[in-house]
Amino acid sequence: MTAPSLSVFVACLFIAGVSPSDLYYWKEYTGAIPPDALPGGSDPDGRHAYIAEAYIHDRGLYTAQIYPGVKEVATVAYGVVKTSVNIKILCTEHPEFFYWIKTTSSTYEQDIVGWVPVTLGYDRVDGGQVNNVGRVFYQGYVIVGDVTPFTSAKGNVRLFVTFGNREISLHNYELLVTNSTNVTHM
Repeated sequence: MTAPSLSVFVACLFIAGVSPSDLYYWKEYTGAIPPDALPGGSDPDGRHAYIAEAYIHDRGLYTAQIYPGVKEVATVAYGVVKTSVNIKILCTEHPEFFYWIKTTSSTYEQDIVGWVPVTLGYDRVDGGQVNNVGRVFYQGYVIVGDVTPFTSAKGNVRLFVTFGNREISLHNYELLVTNSTNVTHM
């Protein structure tokens, strides 16, 4: 499928009265996965993981991964930080409007043309810039994390995830995006 240009995408959304951020919303996470939660990853046993945002005091809102029944999440916020409070889970009534596109740290800018990356939270330390949602297949897991185009040098937009209580920076990953193909038919 050929991606439409960004201007066509924005025009279609404007006419329909829908912005890309209207396609998703964040719900307070209480330990139970809501039925409208958008899966983002998995473990080697095939157990789904979901996309979360976690507020880290004096740092901002960062991507985290939630497994059903687990109340504590780990996120990358200038090192690995764990929290069991101030967690929200990504939800949508229209999962069909979301895509994972392959990209790399050096081709990010070209790869997002015609797509709108899903934004998540902000990085308070680095001037309140937004983060995007990315994921990677790593040692049998599909792990979600932060794509931070504002802090990375142009041509070096990386994905940051937690794994084994460590922060890992990756150059090849998938980016969560939306597209206008069916938005006007909502």
